[in-house]
Amino acid sequence: MVKKNAIHNRKFSQKTEAMLKSSEIESEKLIYEQVRSSIAKRLGIDIANPVLFKANFWDKHKDTPFNSRQRLMLNKLMDGFTGKLNTSKWAKIAKCSQDTALRDIKGLLENGILRQDSHGGRSTCYELYILPYTI
Repeated sequence: MVKKNAIHNRKFSQKTEAMLKSSEIESEKLIYEQVRSSIAKRLGIDIANPVLFKANFWDKHKDTPFNSRQRLMLNKLMDGFTGKLNTSKWAKIAKCSQDTALRDIKGLLENGILRQDSHGGRSTCYELYILPYTI
């Protein structure tokens, strides 16, 4: 009976730890969204309007060299891409290899256009890093 309780307590502890970690990640995302909205509001930028945001983005990056796959994916992200973006989805949508997708993504990460989700390894996902374009 004691052994069963110890196993139950350990499983409960692991589940609680996972929930807390998930809660911390959600809190970080909420804080990020609040800061982004606050800065945009102070600057009079309507980030809720995707057409204006997209026009502003491409205007700021008119001299930045993007390949056709990067342009395609950036447009999809700004048009309301649903789900999590990873290299497999990039490769499928852009019709390229996963290695090419990763090179494309790394280029956008280096330029601060995408940001990597806090998860790593096989569950690494990417999202449009909006804050620099609202400043």
